[in-house]
Amino acid sequence: MAYQLWIIEYMSDTAINGLLAGDPQYYHRLAIDMREKTISEGWGVWRLRPAGQGPAGFLSILYTLVGPYPWLVVFVNSLCHSLASIFLILILNRVVSMRHALIASLYFIISPFEMHWLSQINKESFVILGVFVFVFGVVLLCERKNYGLYWIFIGCAIISINRPYVVQLLFSASILLALFFVRAKLGQIRKGGRLAFKNEGLLAFKLVIISVLLFPLMTGAASNHKNQIKKDLTWSASGLPLFIDSRLYAVSRARMSFRQHLSSPNKTVRELNLIDEAEFHDVVDMIYYAPRALQIALLAPFPNHWPIFSRINDGSTFRLMVSVEMFIAYFFFIFLVFGLYKHNHMKFLVPVFIMLFVLQIYGLATPLIGTLRRYISILYIAS
Repeated sequence: MAYQLWIIEYMSDTAINGLLAGDPQYYHRLAIDMREKTISEGWGVWRLRPAGQGPAGFLSILYTLVGPYPWLVVFVNSLCHSLASIFLILILNRVVSMRHALIASLYFIISPFEMHWLSQINKESFVILGVFVFVFGVVLLCERKNYGLYWIFIGCAIISINRPYVVQLLFSASILLALFFVRAKLGQIRKGGRLAFKNEGLLAFKLVIISVLLFPLMTGAASNHKNQIKKDLTWSASGLPLFIDSRLYAVSRARMSFRQHLSSPNKTVRELNLIDEAEFHDVVDMIYYAPRALQIALLAPFPNHWPIFSRINDGSTFRLMVSVEMFIAYFFFIFLVFGLYKHNHMKFLVPVFIMLFVLQIYGLATPLIGTLRRYISILYIAS
């Protein structure tokens, strides 16, 4: 709270009431508008996502009950961050000891970037919590504990308040992984010429349940990109089902939307925009660029983007914090490789696969390094 009320004002010339320019100030205005409508017309007009923005609707409740004070968001974000930390520890404790789980979680718990962002009205705090609850449910399913389905649903419900398309990504990753395991089992397990399909059949049944439960949670927020193919981008049909092809197109179109930043007066934005590296006009283009996209999602901002090595020096505290985190991350990637080698069972590999899948899609869809880092910070740290 002290960070928001005092430090932010010295860090940014455009900060107002401790909120940075851009999304935080926009969500604040929406929350105030929602508060005024609720006070004048009653709670019947309240909406969870005014203008499609979940953070504004949730915060408008506190604004109505207490007052239009931005510092109230600190309590909301801190609660989300604390719960996310607990779920991260619980996930890791399914694989390693509690002591090691606590040590491994420190990188997330005391992350400078997360502390900076906790002071702002944002979507990430909710999405972070939802992702960890989702992964916790997946780990329970790997242990054949069916109540993991409940945690998966709760996690996706939390995510859907702000970014329903993330639910689509998590669901797609889970389906792909499940199909891979089913295919592997079908190829290995045969008894008397008959397939031993008991466990795989149960898994397929769970996936049907998950799809039915998650379908209503996959749309509705402003960040849910439109999938209909339009003429503003040449796209060659892949021959895949339209359901899949339209979403691949949506990824390509999302990437093209960042082209506007190439003419930004902000030199930093232009420097960190990688849109010119590739344009996707069919699935083949995306496949060729996929390794580079994953490299960017995992390792960017690269050292040449850090303030100490960069050709630009805009005094950005955000860039300074991220560069420190990336230095730490590069070092701890060594331990991630060791952990994958030592704990090479489903409870460890499945969540990492899901995170890498989501990172891959974000790397394809988001070429602006700063935006990408903000979107995937939790997925990156979790991996």
